[in-house]
Amino acid sequence: MNRQRLMALTSLTLLCVAALAGALLLWTFTRPAATPEGQAAAATTPAPASASMSTTTPTPTAGPLSYAPANKAEEVAVEAARIMTTWKPAEDLDESASAPRAAHLMTPARAKKILVSDRGTSTPEWIAAAEGNWTSEPNVTIVPDSDPNAIYVNVTWTWREPGGKTHDGHTRRMFVFQMTDDKKNPQISDYTWQNLF
Repeated sequence: MNRQRLMALTSLTLLCVAALAGALLLWTFTRPAATPEGQAAAATTPAPASASMSTTTPTPTAGPLSYAPANKAEEVAVEAARIMTTWKPAEDLDESASAPRAAHLMTPARAKKILVSDRGTSTPEWIAAAEGNWTSEPNVTIVPDSDPNAIYVNVTWTWREPGGKTHDGHTRRMFVFQMTDDKKNPQISDYTWQNLF
């Protein structure tokens, strides 16, 4: 009797996994793709010169599980995530040092809540970047269909040495942004982030 129950549970589990995989494939190939206009808008949204160490905004690319910004609020979220993941460890004590550089994209109340660590970090990646004078170069994309009340942004990055050689970052960071209702000048009213690996 236990063997029959185990076989039934195994069959049911396999059926559920197959159905999920099919649904994911269907969703991936039937959802609207990013438009060139959305990509162009993101690429031409300039950051204030004092907001970031980088002078160019990489063009977001659409992948199977991400897309370029489709509206002003998403553009602001992408820019904030880009600024908050652009680091120069030789000058920045740790990753929190970049958050104040994105304060101009936040409501004054949220900007006042920014916390910057004074303890630094000792991760091997950060130490190597500091010793080599590397700068992070983020790749920032919107996560589609994630939540109607928030904007989810996925960020990966590479590290660039002064001579141009690059190193892959070892982490992926997911930001969740809450935005104000102002369609013309949306601001970040709150945000959280977590490293995913």
